[in-house]
Amino acid sequence: EVLGRLPPTHTIVSGYVISPFVGLLADRPTLTPSPIEIAEVLEVPLSRLFDVEREVAAPGGVHATMFVYEADGDVVWGATGRILHTFMELLRKGGWS
Repeated sequence: EVLGRLPPTHTIVSGYVISPFVGLLADRPTLTPSPIEIAEVLEVPLSRLFDVEREVAAPGGVHATMFVYEADGDVVWGATGRILHTFMELLRKGGWS
């Protein structure tokens, strides 16, 4: 079930535009990521992401700051970090944290 669409997010290095959607799945899907595009699939509870979210200075680029999520030795940042932050801001505005 599609719950909504997040704003498009531009990738800085490759110039792609990502159109993220939020959905609810009845069952856990079997994931088969492309090894060319995906280094690893991470499953991190939203509550953990809220705990580890940091805004840091971006190294000389389009954005002055960026959002970084470090959990259990893994680091999420860049376009994925921006998408996560946008989603989490919507949740915060709805009273969830």
